[in-house]
Amino acid sequence: MVNLALLSAAHVHTKGFLQNLADHDDRNLVVIYDDVVDRGQRFAEENDAGYCDDLSTVLARDDVDGFTSAPRTRVTWPCCRPSFRWANRSSARNPSPPPPTKPSPPSS
Repeated sequence: MVNLALLSAAHVHTKGFLQNLADHDDRNLVVIYDDVVDRGQRFAEENDAGYCDDLSTVLARDDVDGFTSAPRTRVTWPCCRPSFRWANRSSARNPSPPPPTKPSPPSS
């Protein structure tokens, strides 16, 4: 099982995103960081996760295998920890290649 930390719940689709996590037995939401205390605590309580208002504390947790954030959430963390949707600590050191580019239109 992968233990995850959500870095900010500031997105309209966060509830559905967290439901998707809950629907998979191989994923466990451990902690939620959010700079808006009421929002972070509410989402943590609704999802049986811990809440922390200190990003550096969440990033340093040994029980967290990976970090994720809602789409378009602007959360930054120290170098060598890129923002991947499902970044785990080993892939953060060896980032995956960039996404493929759009194919060129057929030549006439």
